[in-house]
Amino acid sequence: MTTNPWLTIPLDDYEGHMDLPQVGQLAFLRQTLKTALQQRQPASLLYLGAASGNGLEAVDPEVTRRVMAVDINPDYLQAARNRYAASLPQLQTLAVDLQGDTSSLQGQYDLIFAGLLFEYLPPADLLEKVVTWLSPSGRLLVVLQEENPELAEVSPSPFTCLQHLGSIMQLVPEAEFAELAKKAGLRELQGEKKTLDSGKCFYIGQWGRAENIQN
Repeated sequence: MTTNPWLTIPLDDYEGHMDLPQVGQLAFLRQTLKTALQQRQPASLLYLGAASGNGLEAVDPEVTRRVMAVDINPDYLQAARNRYAASLPQLQTLAVDLQGDTSSLQGQYDLIFAGLLFEYLPPADLLEKVVTWLSPSGRLLVVLQEENPELAEVSPSPFTCLQHLGSIMQLVPEAEFAELAKKAGLRELQGEKKTLDSGKCFYIGQWGRAENIQN
């Protein structure tokens, strides 16, 4: 059985790569989550593919009283606990493969953040699970990388171990994601595009349950 590359990439290499000026995705994802937190003021947050919790510094513990960070790599989550235990005592973590049995993840959340996650998991299956974790008036905040034939899907960098992600990374076109999300029972409430200095373009969408949505 092949080991998932996310279990072999050191956190320092992952964050170092994502924070490179020519990549810039660490700051981009941090700001995306921060903006949603400020806009939505959610009482609960589910952070899927959280790694070490990039962006959790924007959580107001007086507003968002329940925070669950989920990742396949337990070492990443330990780093999240070390970083945020003092400022975010309500932080809980769960090491689980979202492609497998997720019965240990219980409850519903007002905001679910999945930034650059659907590229690594079967989107239809994950969306079906997300719907069960979303509160009736909750929002799924998703970030998808768009295809650019002129740019490598995984940016070249000194952190060469990141190239192993190419074996499991599969970009999800926005139209395909929208179709799958609608089949899962979601409706798009907001969508925009963001192009970074690297030239890579990303779709940022907010989705809610299709029934009884209040904007």
